[in-house]
Amino acid sequence: MPGRFMNLNFHGAGKLTGEDVRLKEAAIDSKLVSSDAMDEAAPKKFFDDNRDVLLRPKDAKPDDATGMQIVSSAKGDVVTMNRVGREAFARNGFTKAMTGWLELLMKVPVDALVLGGHHNKSIVWGSEAWRASQTAPHRPFCALEPLRDPVRLAVTGYRDLSKPNDLLRAGPVEMTGALSACKLLIVYGCNGATSQIEKWSQCIKDVTGSFPFVLGWYGVHGFPVDDRKQFVSEIFWPELAKIAPNPNLDFVLKPEFTQKVLKVWFDACAKAFPAPPKKSKLRDQSHLIFSDFKSDGTPGPRGAAAIDPSGRQWKATDKTGNFQ
Repeated sequence: MPGRFMNLNFHGAGKLTGEDVRLKEAAIDSKLVSSDAMDEAAPKKFFDDNRDVLLRPKDAKPDDATGMQIVSSAKGDVVTMNRVGREAFARNGFTKAMTGWLELLMKVPVDALVLGGHHNKSIVWGSEAWRASQTAPHRPFCALEPLRDPVRLAVTGYRDLSKPNDLLRAGPVEMTGALSACKLLIVYGCNGATSQIEKWSQCIKDVTGSFPFVLGWYGVHGFPVDDRKQFVSEIFWPELAKIAPNPNLDFVLKPEFTQKVLKVWFDACAKAFPAPPKKSKLRDQSHLIFSDFKSDGTPGPRGAAAIDPSGRQWKATDKTGNFQ
């Protein structure tokens, strides 16, 4: 039987959520998962009952980090936490409502977990405080952080730059239920398929006894931008379904399917992110398959990556989808 997936993301609504919309549609259409955990009765009812508290007010200014946002999909809504910041936690009842929603959401077993946003040291975040320079530490106002012993999910964030240790917290909530069936971890964040995702993988292993198959990228990237109309999910999920012996994701943990899953992922990235024609004004997103240069233009490769359930890391070696 197909399971569910869960997408916890901090993508900008209408700017970076095109991939999330297509992920939901393509994953469900593939029959490898049946639905989105956020659409399950208990968390959805709680969210709907608390929309006035959880969602950004309709009169919010573009830069206001006052609550969650919803982007519509043909297969249902996609929730993004990108504009959850200190202003959101300052609203009456927001912290309690967010904790209550996460408590219900984390009881739903998922076969695939998707994380999207800034990512470093297994922490995923969106809205952040102003930094004096690019070398200054990130100070997220809202971040998801996995905890172990026991396995839980904490929402942390800096309240005030003058009080760097003053953390906002929703939860922590137990997430053993959500991770109890997890086999696939997809990370739309910088260095998502590297050791920087270790805590999430370890939490999944703590619960299931097995590391998940991790798909993502290595190096620093800008992720699929909506107006570029290049998306990997609509290519990846149909191709993954073609190699599945049954309509579920159980096969991704089997050693005999490792190379096949890797090929599907790297081929999908190569097809989704070709380099634009020369002299084109289109945004070049081909670094999402492979680039010889870092995001700041200095020499150094970056590109698509994966970590198989045995712990081996694989990286794209060129723009055609070859990997090693």
